[in-house]
Amino acid sequence: MRLISENFRTPVYLLAGGTVRVSRRNAMSSFPNKHETRDMEHATRRGGSVNPMHHTHALVMDTGARTLKGGFAFEDAPSAVIASVVGKVKVDLPEFMAQHTATLTPNGVFVGPDAQSHRGFLSIKSPLDCGDVRNWDDLESMWEYMLKRELQVEPQDHAVFLTDAIAKTSANMARMTQIMFESVGTAALHINKHDVLPLYATGRTTGCVLECGESATRLTAVHDGYALPECAAQSSVAGALVTAHLTLLLRDHRGKMSSEAYRDVVRSIKEHHTRVSICDEVTTDDDETYELPDGTTIHLDARVRRAPDVLFAPATMGRPFAHLMGIHEMTHRAISQCANRPMRRQLLNNIVLSGGTSMHRNLRERLTTELSRLEPSMQINVVASDTRQFGAWIGGSILASLSVFDQHWITKAQYDEMGPYAVHAGRAY
Repeated sequence: MRLISENFRTPVYLLAGGTVRVSRRNAMSSFPNKHETRDMEHATRRGGSVNPMHHTHALVMDTGARTLKGGFAFEDAPSAVIASVVGKVKVDLPEFMAQHTATLTPNGVFVGPDAQSHRGFLSIKSPLDCGDVRNWDDLESMWEYMLKRELQVEPQDHAVFLTDAIAKTSANMARMTQIMFESVGTAALHINKHDVLPLYATGRTTGCVLECGESATRLTAVHDGYALPECAAQSSVAGALVTAHLTLLLRDHRGKMSSEAYRDVVRSIKEHHTRVSICDEVTTDDDETYELPDGTTIHLDARVRRAPDVLFAPATMGRPFAHLMGIHEMTHRAISQCANRPMRRQLLNNIVLSGGTSMHRNLRERLTTELSRLEPSMQINVVASDTRQFGAWIGGSILASLSVFDQHWITKAQYDEMGPYAVHAGRAY
């Protein structure tokens, strides 16, 4: 057994035959799936690496509907997290544009914090919509901003590990590859659908990832490194629904606030003053207070503070949402598709939470209780690490840091030879 990395809080080892294993003392480890392990074993036997760049140069980016995370492989958490938004001037404002040339991207837009700081002059939108790309140029601007402004690197000197929910079609992956090589100018690339990465980040090869994001909640079941497509599920019951519920509950307090200011108030209350209620708990909480931007103090009653309960009971939003299942019901129904009872037992005993919406207080406890009621004969174990909002990024960071992973990079030379669809040639998928 050879130590290949101790940069993480848990050392990563290479066993005889090239299989990757780590210490289970801590929830930081990496397990490639069986296809990757097979290829890694082959690369190890050859004693060589396809990619001429050393893996320590790798960068990791995880693009979400709410935030874009970026940082360096070998790190335990992303170095930068920015809002996934792009701003464009509402009308022709030559003076304003001249004053802020330094913060404009080559595509003539403002990104992330720069867009937010000038929002009074800008129309701000996300390039993503429910996991689909609605503006590729804006997405390109976000990636360039992360690499050059936030991480302050030259893309041509680095390999980029890109994890993204939009990598769900061949056409999307080819377009992402084209942008990264032709526009951004990266030296090497790997694109990874991020469904399984949070599982790797907790040291598991078998289990379920419940990714609770802004626009969608996804469940991915994995057994011994293999995804189980029959157990996959996706729902729109996610962070945006909690935001919409809070927006309705707080509408009487909006007053003369602008749309942007009101959104900020709702987001602040959502992130700092709400929680999921635990089943059968007695309501004893006193109202909390919150100070609005104009100095007015408002009271936050139990309905407001428990707005995230809509994740478990979307029908409370009204008739249009009555057909939607709570995240516990979606999880249970998806895992029930697994006909093998021992395997189903393993899945229920290894449910890994990931994504920003999973950070709501008491969500793990509520999910455990609800699933225990639906499966009283099974042991339910829901894993919720303190850094679960970065689960996919951490899983990508672990994989990108491994020397045996080098063969999975697409190099610029390979792209020049094969074009955008080099992404499907077995090097990145």
